[in-house]
Amino acid sequence: MPKGSIEFEQVEPTHPDAVALARAATEEGERVYADLGLGPAPSLAELVDARGRILLARLGGRPIGCGALRTLGPRTAEIKRMFVVADLRGRGIGRELLVALEGAARELDYERVRLDTGSRQQAAIGLYRSSGYQEIRDYNAKPGADLWFEKRL
Repeated sequence: MPKGSIEFEQVEPTHPDAVALARAATEEGERVYADLGLGPAPSLAELVDARGRILLARLGGRPIGCGALRTLGPRTAEIKRMFVVADLRGRGIGRELLVALEGAARELDYERVRLDTGSRQQAAIGLYRSSGYQEIRDYNAKPGADLWFEKRL
């Protein structure tokens, strides 16, 4: 874990740091899945509704990660755009971010969270499985995704 504590801040979809981190997440996805030609990803503003949230992770004031919650149904949220900067990966920040997003989902009275990922993202898959997420059937037909997970809160 890096020195100092991670601070999480709820921000608007247009917050410059959140937009920059979401863009970095999209660019990384485009590199990892370049052969699939996925096309443009929705902006944070397009993802998050009134019952959604965007969390920004900071370390010593530096924006180091982000994640979003969006509504899938009255009791179900989806985790989107979870991302940690490359130079700080492998230090537990992603796990802290995931826990913070789950906490936000509980505060919003969701009973479960879902997410999708691709089999090329082994670190993310390991994080989700070790955090109690169970594989489920495809719920969103998202291009590039081939694994779908759910966790009851």
